[in-house]
Amino acid sequence: MSKVTKFLSIGIDMMKVLPDDDPLSSRDYWKNRRCFTEGRMDKVLTAFEAWLKESGKEFKPEVKGKTGTVECHVSPKVSEVRFYPKHGDMKPGDEYVANRHIDFIRKVTGENGSLTCDIPEGDYLVKVSKGSEFSYAYTDITVKAGKTVTVSAELTHLYDIEKEGYYAGDIHHHSIYSSPVWGGTDDVIESPKEVADSMRALGLKYGALSDHHNILNHEEWKKTETEDFLPIPSKEISTSNGHVLSLGVDGFDVIYDIPLGEARTESVLRKEFIRMTDEIKEHGGLAQLNHPRDHQVSISWNKDFYDMTDIFETMEIWNGSNPMYYGTTNALAADFWRDLLEQGRFIPATSGSDTHNTRADDYHKLNGLVLWLCEEVRRFLSEDHKEFKEDRHYLEFFMDMTFRFAPLLEEWAKTSLTSGCVRTYVKLPGKPNRESVLYALRHGRSFLTNGPILELSVNGAGMGETAFLKEEGNVVKVRVRSNRPVKKVILYTSGYEARELPLGGEKKEYEAEISNIDLTSKDYIFAVAVSDVTNLAITNPVKIKHLDR
Repeated sequence: MSKVTKFLSIGIDMMKVLPDDDPLSSRDYWKNRRCFTEGRMDKVLTAFEAWLKESGKEFKPEVKGKTGTVECHVSPKVSEVRFYPKHGDMKPGDEYVANRHIDFIRKVTGENGSLTCDIPEGDYLVKVSKGSEFSYAYTDITVKAGKTVTVSAELTHLYDIEKEGYYAGDIHHHSIYSSPVWGGTDDVIESPKEVADSMRALGLKYGALSDHHNILNHEEWKKTETEDFLPIPSKEISTSNGHVLSLGVDGFDVIYDIPLGEARTESVLRKEFIRMTDEIKEHGGLAQLNHPRDHQVSISWNKDFYDMTDIFETMEIWNGSNPMYYGTTNALAADFWRDLLEQGRFIPATSGSDTHNTRADDYHKLNGLVLWLCEEVRRFLSEDHKEFKEDRHYLEFFMDMTFRFAPLLEEWAKTSLTSGCVRTYVKLPGKPNRESVLYALRHGRSFLTNGPILELSVNGAGMGETAFLKEEGNVVKVRVRSNRPVKKVILYTSGYEARELPLGGEKKEYEAEISNIDLTSKDYIFAVAVSDVTNLAITNPVKIKHLDR
């Protein structure tokens, strides 16, 4: 799926779940809402762009000028540095505010905490970061052609949660071994070493390189191990009915034998899934179902097979290539996961960045093109034209979709992409090793986040564990720690019930013991902490056991 169709797909998903009382829901084009697909929309916009070109109008990306040199010296070592070109009076924190520009530059410091790079001349807001546990550092610089400017930053270690047994990781990432150079199909250029450094720059302590089609990265990936980073061998397996992780299987290439022609029956497909997942487990690995509700049939879990989802040990409900927002494939995956919980089928949730580009510049040119097209569509619709009469509703839909959701997608795209953009924190008894990480993932001793550190317990039982209810005095504990404000915590329980805990003043830290929540008829509880799509966390559930059952 191209970046254009990906963008359109996300926007269409979010438009289609607008509430009935939303002003856009009264638009005439909603009568044809079923025809709005990213493929059809892409064709119409491509034709419209060609028509504009024939009329003498063409999108021209900004041409970068000469470059200057920036030298960065950062503590802690191996951190992320982002250069945001200043547009107007840009201040720290404004990178989370839409300003119609996605044009940042992402870099990673080296083992000595230093970085030297050339970037186009201009004024920049520089942001240095290292994931959820550290503060941010900001500075303004002016880069002049042929000159050198120096940036120094020291981040504060806000939350030393390793002492509490929590370690962050990314188990879904791609490298050059997924590219056509090595028999793959994805446009990826980063080496395993570059991927490991990119992960470490976000504070990750473990990571899996899950390339498609082959296990050629395994030996090179294992060599990236350091005192503070554990590489886990993996592979993302294509099945034509979903993508499956062979997580932790080292040196053995698990392959799904895709049946063709008359041999392609439901029975054969099911048996092959069982054989494949059994093989992963027999080789000490963890079988995970990735992005189960993707729109592409070949990489989405077949709905006819939902009854056998339990063959998987974990499920990726939050894929970093999409925001976690109403209507998106992530939201659909989370709904599917919760439906299984309601049925008493607990499959621990995970996240994965699914990064194919550590530079995170996927939407740079696309964002400018979309905004330009939106303005041209608005102008076109306000004038009397004979062209595109049959496709006018597509253009109207695109214009409304862009005005409504482009700011949100911009905020997400310029702050929430690349390695570790979503990460799975596991709770371990000691320093990570392959067996302990897989055990924690299998049992749901974890939470998923792109920002907040979120913990939940019931009567002392934590995420993935079983809490035994007492006759009285049952206590739910929730704790949030974040380097950005969090607006609310939501507690979800069985029966599709939810209880919202607003955090007045948008707190960065919050801790509460809740004793007045009735769990007597509940089988699970999990928590979500959220400000927006750029600052969100989800726990795995605490299972609830009733002594009288």
